[in-house]
Amino acid sequence: MLSPQLIGIMVGVLTAVLFASRESAGGYIAAILSFLMLLPLLLAGIGWGRNAAIIGMLVAGCLIGVAVSPLGTFEFAVYIGFPAVIFSQLVLLRRESLPDEETQASQTPQPPSPIIKWYPFGHIVAWATVMAGTVMALAVSMMEDVTKERESIQKMLLEGSGKDSMQQIFGPNFGQDSVEMVADIILRLVVPGFAGLFCVLVYLVNVWLALKILSVSGQLGRPWPNFAKLEYPPLLMAAFMCAIGISIQPGIGGSMAMAYVGAFAFAYLLLGLAVVHYWAASTSFPIFILAAVYIGLLSGGIMTLGLAITLMFLGLGDPLFQLRERIPQLPPSSDDGDFK
Repeated sequence: MLSPQLIGIMVGVLTAVLFASRESAGGYIAAILSFLMLLPLLLAGIGWGRNAAIIGMLVAGCLIGVAVSPLGTFEFAVYIGFPAVIFSQLVLLRRESLPDEETQASQTPQPPSPIIKWYPFGHIVAWATVMAGTVMALAVSMMEDVTKERESIQKMLLEGSGKDSMQQIFGPNFGQDSVEMVADIILRLVVPGFAGLFCVLVYLVNVWLALKILSVSGQLGRPWPNFAKLEYPPLLMAAFMCAIGISIQPGIGGSMAMAYVGAFAFAYLLLGLAVVHYWAASTSFPIFILAAVYIGLLSGGIMTLGLAITLMFLGLGDPLFQLRERIPQLPPSSDDGDFK
């Protein structure tokens, strides 16, 4: 069996090659490489321990610094390396405890087996949300040429399909003042919010892929999490509300807060999906319900937006109104042993 140190070195070299290839590639290939850059380090860290991820991060960082640039090492460490190490630690985090005395007395006189409780997957999602918001807020604060970005957005709005869409919304009198207003909204609110949403999506998809690959290969050390029982720490909603309050403020602070708003919005959309999974499991036709929901999310257009907003509010309402506890005929499912 390969040692964690060797796995870390191999994964570090692979990650550095992927990072350098992304710099030279273009189009869809660069997008795919960027999306899956986190996966090798997660496979090493979750499958062979946190130290494997740390070694892989250090090896990849050194190689990227030599082959690409020191700035590339900083980018890699912030966006990929440290998140991979943190996720590896959280996924493998567990607590062992012995059964209480009454349980021991009712069992055979053999030594009691410890009860293992794993870190809740909902808390891992919360960490992913906070990290994604922080990373994208940092990226917004480091944006160099805001004026150039605004001019490119204005050009997009005044040409082709962008102009047609704006005229449908604002009417035929859509002019320069409206263009500047819409460009400012897109640059200050939409872009940071979508960046935060997309970043947490990337993190969670990579974690899910790593867990699935390790589960199929028999290398996953913890039980598979139960998505229908997803729960967040109570402070996450308070943080969401604070981010919304700060995001309405003008200036760079509002734009940075919008990165958190986008990340939190996606997290509560996931919680809404968990409520739908929980409810669908208590019906006699869960496949049809879930298929309709996911087709609606992937169809695009106004339907996707409306369904996403509905799921987000459903996720916000679950901890407030205990929606899943009100669903009759709870679905039979095994406990994944999470601890809170």
